[in-house]
Amino acid sequence: MLGTSNSHSNDHSSRFIFLLRICLFAFVLLKAFRADAVRTREEIERSKVLRFCHVVWFGDTSKSARPGPEVELAVAFANSLGLKPQPKAVLWNEFFFNDQGKVEKEMAYEPSLFKTNKCDLYAANMTVNSWREKKLNIVPYHAGRIMIVVRKGDAAKFRKLEDLNGKSTIVTPNSTLQAELEKAKAVLKRADKDFELRTTVEGGTDKYLIDRKVDFIALDTSQALQVIKRTGGEVTIAFPIGDNQSIGWGFSKSSSWLQAKFVNFIDAQRSQNKSVTNKIFESYYGVSLSTYQDIVQNAQQAL
Repeated sequence: MLGTSNSHSNDHSSRFIFLLRICLFAFVLLKAFRADAVRTREEIERSKVLRFCHVVWFGDTSKSARPGPEVELAVAFANSLGLKPQPKAVLWNEFFFNDQGKVEKEMAYEPSLFKTNKCDLYAANMTVNSWREKKLNIVPYHAGRIMIVVRKGDAAKFRKLEDLNGKSTIVTPNSTLQAELEKAKAVLKRADKDFELRTTVEGGTDKYLIDRKVDFIALDTSQALQVIKRTGGEVTIAFPIGDNQSIGWGFSKSSSWLQAKFVNFIDAQRSQNKSVTNKIFESYYGVSLSTYQDIVQNAQQAL
């Protein structure tokens, strides 16, 4: 009888250990699966943290009292949700990296920064286009236009597209800036004209212009106004290229709730003259959000 009792006890122990191993294995699998998935609303609210990624265009702002308009706006958005903002600086291309660290324009996939939970959103001014929309949702909140920016002393030399002939510039790859400059090159080549186009993975191409390493640069309207203000008018807008564009922030396709929150936040901010958003625009661009919209619209009508 004693042997039988021990046998049953051993059976129960073995069964318990076996079930425990299965539970542990399932837990590990579940954890691994969740680590490769976008954070849900419940996870974000439970963590009390909003993780946003941004690009440093104009020097190191990690310890600056003026970290940049996108960062300040993302902080305000996080605060409106009762969440602690957690910024992460990345290179522009990283926004669109797949699991192998590559940008595949024709492929549809969830960007690695979302899947690995490094970002809940991209606080960066992105132009809505077809290849990006295969990977994420861009929620527009203002119009944009690509501007050719030159040194103020050279402004008289740059009046129209043909004036770029024989000149040089530099741009960030996989950006709308690059796409519009490529279009401009194609137009000029049909008239046996051209300009040199180099690339850099880092933002802040204004330093190349100011240091006279290139003759001109292309910037979005917001970037152009920011550079003009921060350099004390050392550079100026020569003329626009391309058409008006819809500019906004990037979100995972699965985070519809966060996108809706952002839309509500911007709508409320836009309607208040002294809102945080309008103060941020005035601080960095010298104009309110609504005036900024007018500048872009007027640039389109001037053509």
